[in-house]
Amino acid sequence: GIDPLFAGIAAALVCCGAGLIVGNRSQSRSIRLLYSPAASSKLPVIAVDSELCAGGSEIARALAKALRVPCYEDEILSVAAECSGISKKHFLRYNGRPVTVRYDETEPLSPRPGKTPTTDALISAQRDACKRLSEQGPCILVNHFAAHTPPGTEAVTIFVHADFETRVANYARDYDLSPNAARQLLKSRDQARRAYYRGVESSWGSRSGYTAYVDATLAGREAIAEELARALSEGPDPL
Repeated sequence: GIDPLFAGIAAALVCCGAGLIVGNRSQSRSIRLLYSPAASSKLPVIAVDSELCAGGSEIARALAKALRVPCYEDEILSVAAECSGISKKHFLRYNGRPVTVRYDETEPLSPRPGKTPTTDALISAQRDACKRLSEQGPCILVNHFAAHTPPGTEAVTIFVHADFETRVANYARDYDLSPNAARQLLKSRDQARRAYYRGVESSWGSRSGYTAYVDATLAGREAIAEELARALSEGPDPL
């Protein structure tokens, strides 16, 4: 006498639960296999690139907490400004997009075109900042070309991505937007961001360009950070 509807719902829940468990185990295993430990036991510098609203920053901070190392993201821009003498407002304004004179001429309170640094100057300063921070010891560097800057030491590079609709939901929540508005804005920003980074480093966002390629669509960010921390301490599976 069990209603077929309830039986179907119960079966679906069991399948979903099993899928999540298998998915998390699969992700954990792939992270371990991708990691290649350094010759020494010293924790390497970790560089994290991320798609917009995929949770890369949050995962990096949770990983830094687990490993007890500093995490630098906006701090990279502060160091870049200090080292280059370029105002930090330029780094913030052109974060993830090229410098254009037209943008400066139409934005209120923008600097005169002659005083605006070039895109190359801003990128070079960010790379110098990443290198300087990495030389201070083990740390996590997030975005700003960190994964594609020779740090002078063994480095682990990680790319965090998630499916588009998951990122749309995150974008809508973070900026208090409707789903449709978030979808359109994120699509536009994705295109600009890919063009910006791949114009300098063609392997940005490519599986082959990183030590680990993490899908943050289903697993929680804390859980991903825990698996990464475990992978960094254990190294790859002996296959």
